[in-house]
Amino acid sequence: MSHIQWLGIWGMTGFSKPEEKDLNKWTKGIAYVLGDPKGQHHFKEFLSRPGCDFEKHTQILELWVRCDALINQAESVNQSEAQEIFSKAQQYLHMTPRVVSDLQVVSESQDGAQIKEEVKKVQEVASNNLIDVYNTFTVSLQTLRSQKKLKCLIL
Repeated sequence: MSHIQWLGIWGMTGFSKPEEKDLNKWTKGIAYVLGDPKGQHHFKEFLSRPGCDFEKHTQILELWVRCDALINQAESVNQSEAQEIFSKAQQYLHMTPRVVSDLQVVSESQDGAQIKEEVKKVQEVASNNLIDVYNTFTVSLQTLRSQKKLKCLIL
């Protein structure tokens, strides 16, 4: 899929095409992409492009989003959601045996604060697991920026 076709898909999703300020922000670091719903959406679209083998990364991004939702929920921690997050983390993330052991202990805990702390750790590992593909994403953003500048020169 070309970058032009990719832009066409963006127009059909309810999110606008990235503006220059979005591109500038998203290329500062992965936290800027993950901390922005529009950035998350465009990153997920990038990962879902036909012909690319980013399925595992798409799952990791979805895991990151689920972690974020659980961390930021005001009410008590949904223990089954936490257990599901821990299960997905073990399936998709590169984690040390110590972290896996901690997750197993905490998954049976009733302590919401302790569960949220472990979910934050999972979220950080998920973010780190996305860095390589994030770098590829930023290259595509730079290409997009160059195409926008060229289009302005042609007009």
